Formats: sequence, C-alpha cells, structure tokens
Amino acid sequence: MLIIGIRSSRDNSSEGEIGDEQLEWIIKQLKENEEKIKILALHHHVVAVPSAECKRSTLVDAGELLQVAQDYEIDLILQGHRHVPHAWIFGDSILLYCGTSTSGKVRADDTPCFNEISIHEDKLEVRVVDSYSLKKHLLISQNRGNIDYLKPRNDRINHLIRTNIF
Repeated sequence: MLIIGIRSSRDNSSEGEIGDEQLEWIIKQLKENEEKIKILALHHHVVAVPSAECKRSTLVDAGELLQVAQDYEIDLILQGHRHVPHAWIFGDSILLYCGTSTSGKVRADDTPCFNEISIHEDKLEVRVVDSYSLKKHLLISQNRGNIDYLKPRNDRINHLIRTNIF
C-alpha cells in the first residue's frame, strides 16, 4: 500500500492548491508503486460535496489532480475541510470525505463523526462513526472496481423538506 499525504493549503488563503511541484512529485511516487493500492490524502476537496454550503473549498487545480488520479489509478482520495461524510466515485477512484470528530461545525443534521476505513486485499469498507454514540453506519463497500454499496448524500435535502420553509 502507498499512502501519500500532500499539502493543499495556501498561505493566507482559504483556497486550496496542489501546484506543479507537488503534482510532479505525486506522479513520480505513483509510477514507482504501480502495483500497490494507492491512497492520497489532502485537506481540500477535489469535487464539491452536495449540501455542504460553501463551494470554494475545492482545489484551484482540481482538474489536474483528477486527471492524475485517473491516469495513475489512485484507489482512494481522502479529503476533509467541509466536515461532511460523503463518497464520490470517479472512474476507478473513490473520493472520500470525512466529517469532524470533535468540532460542532457540522452540516444539516450530521453529528460530529469520523471515518473507519478497512482495507483487506481488494475489499474496501468505510463506516462513518458517530463521535457521541460510536455507532457505525456503512458509507461505502467495494471490491476493487465493483461498488457493492454507496450511501447517498440526501440528509440536507431531507432536513430542508422537514423545516417550516416549505
């Protein structure tokens, strides 16, 4: 397994960016580890999360990173920033977002939570763990290249429907 952590924060800015130098370094690491399960971790989003309000949390150069993910078959991209547990499938890559384990800055009816990631051979499962109760809920289950289960992100829409606005 190859796990690459990169810096996506820009000094004195809330925007995220990978930049050419880090992209080149990432590609070098991926080329040297083609047969391994490949995981990339960063702070900002590559693709916006539904119902997470502010959309400026995506990378300035997200397109370049998505292209690298597809060209070099990154299996899992770990992201944070907006405190929303979610998963997108993009080609053969899973874009995995985490909540916040201790902050009260959550979206819709979410509670503080964190992801429990289990990888065994070609099987990946991610469970969202409620930080208060420690109850676990399956977010995604995949045999490499074949999604068995993916929880849709509709909590915020349901929250809005239940409000007095409608």
